[in-house]
Amino acid sequence: SANSGSFAPDTTLPAGWYQVLPEDYSEPVYDRGHMCPSGDRTNTQTNNDYTFLMTNMIPQLPANNQGPWVDLENYCRTLASQGNEIYIFSGGYGQHTTIGSTPQNRIVVPTHTWKVVLVLPNGNNDLARASSKNTRAFGVIMSNVSISQSAPWRNFRTTVDAVEYLTGYDFFNLIPKN
Repeated sequence: SANSGSFAPDTTLPAGWYQVLPEDYSEPVYDRGHMCPSGDRTNTQTNNDYTFLMTNMIPQLPANNQGPWVDLENYCRTLASQGNEIYIFSGGYGQHTTIGSTPQNRIVVPTHTWKVVLVLPNGNNDLARASSKNTRAFGVIMSNVSISQSAPWRNFRTTVDAVEYLTGYDFFNLIPKN
């Protein structure tokens, strides 16, 4: 794997935006949780390096990040290796606390992590494929406050609608609901 593991601030942010630093996670509680996993971007070193930008991180409870979250990431990679294309959106929700290396503690620790996954058979014309009976979509919502590292990721499976309700986002809005 092309894993550099070099966490870095995102210098492409607009002027005046706070650039999260690796040391903002120097407290001992939270992992730098990848939203796009390093293992999903191993085709080039540059693409892998991008996954280590701090704009791709949220503070994740180790039991979440190293348990059901990584198990779901591995499951999605398995689906991709079986001839599927996977669309994934992920993020955090809520504010449990804040962390940071400055007195302002600018980094929000979310109360939940969420992901929505659309699974399409490989091919062309994504929208047509997404409307076929071979398409699956699901969501997960996991606690980022208290969770068992050994809990199966499937315990947190829910509908895309439930994640939309939680976040206020409208995912896959060009795909027919049925």
